Formats: sequence, C-alpha cells, structure tokens
Amino acid sequence: MTAIDYLAAVVGTGTVAGVGLGASPEQIRDALGSECVADRRKKFLRLDYGLLEFNLFVGSCENIAIQAIALRMELMD
Repeated sequence: MTAIDYLAAVVGTGTVAGVGLGASPEQIRDALGSECVADRRKKFLRLDYGLLEFNLFVGSCENIAIQAIALRMELMD
C-alpha cells in the first residue's frame, strides 16, 4: 500500500485501525496497543504513537494527526 492509498483510506473511512473521532482512550489502546507517549494536561490527553497522534478532550477523541513525512519513510523501508 502506498502512502497516498493509506491516507485516502483514512480520509474515506474517517478511521485509523478501526478507531475514529469520538473514540475513548481504551478503544485507541485496544486497537493500537499501550506503547505510546501519553501526555495529560487537565482535561486533555495526547496519545502519540509516532506516525499517529490522537488528541482527546474529556475522554473523547477530538483530533487524529498522521505524520505524513514519517509515514513516507516507514513505507519506503
């Protein structure tokens, strides 16, 4: 799968590994595992998996970021 195919699939479905906006931290960790950087600040939680970053507010995913430059490097290996 090319990087463009992957990004198109994410945009088309609105999900990454079966989780999308509104997902809880538990749903994200169930789908991607617990090995991530978790940064909690008051009501905000950031789960950083390297290529993917989930930003949650009050326990609900509000934003998913894909590091496209890192994705390109991963897919080229």
